[in-house]
Amino acid sequence: DIELNDYSKGSESYTKTRALAKEKIQTLLSKYGAVSAQYALIDNGKIEISGNGGVYSKQDNKNLTKDNMYNIASISKVFTTTAVMKLVEQGKVNLDTPVVKYIPEFKMADDRYKEITPRMLLNHSSGLMGSSFKNALLLGDNDSYNHDNFLEELKKQRLKAKPGAFSVYCNDGFTLAEILVERVSGMSFTNFLDKYINNPLNLQNTKTPENRFDSSKLAKAYVPYWEDAVPQDNLNTIGAGGLYSSAENLCTFAQTFMKKSNGILSPASVKAMESKEYLNGLWPEGEDSILGYGLGWDCVNTYPFNQYNLKALTKGG
Repeated sequence: DIELNDYSKGSESYTKTRALAKEKIQTLLSKYGAVSAQYALIDNGKIEISGNGGVYSKQDNKNLTKDNMYNIASISKVFTTTAVMKLVEQGKVNLDTPVVKYIPEFKMADDRYKEITPRMLLNHSSGLMGSSFKNALLLGDNDSYNHDNFLEELKKQRLKAKPGAFSVYCNDGFTLAEILVERVSGMSFTNFLDKYINNPLNLQNTKTPENRFDSSKLAKAYVPYWEDAVPQDNLNTIGAGGLYSSAENLCTFAQTFMKKSNGILSPASVKAMESKEYLNGLWPEGEDSILGYGLGWDCVNTYPFNQYNLKALTKGG
């Protein structure tokens, strides 16, 4: 059931990696109930391994391709951070200027909101409550109710901590960052991503619920106790988790943060994103953690790579 499109069939260095990829896919399919899975590996600017396993849907046994798309959920936050950093490079946003300068209608039932900066949105230290997902996760519906009413929702909320006090995972920070991008650029968030990231990198399989695209390219998704595939799932808090993409597209985008960069961001912006932001506030001493926030990244000090003086950046979704 596995199709492997290997772009370096003669390379001995990837033999074990290819075998491991097949093994992991089989485990996902047989042990965890996945209908399909997709993977890719990029090395030195070239996609060396690309493949998938399973079937397009339970009703249709046709093979998946490298162009099939999946909802990448919170990996979207790295795209959002990249968008904000583009505005920083353009001199339109300062990471340490209060958000209210850019979004004057941003208000909360807690005066400390005036201290929140774009940096705090991106490193999870804003103090915002967490996830305001009212009418956000919809099936077959890209209604923008959540986005359009988000600032009104915040007016009724207090903060759970002083801005900058400590970092704890917060989806709402990235929804606010999405609106920040729109207010400063004068463009919709989707159009901004297309202009500055997706189109320059030719990411033809990276979309948001607001894009018009062939939804049949999305691999089918299922829920327990329901035989048919669910309609297209739209997380309409796009900046926090609404993007669709493919493994190969994510590899191409990831090259933004590698030594052989694709030029989407300046080296200074890439370095800023991988800084140890979690140390700016209260943080426990002790064992290595899967969390160690940068700007957008879940961890910028990833174990065990840090034991060998290697920088590994991670983001889950």
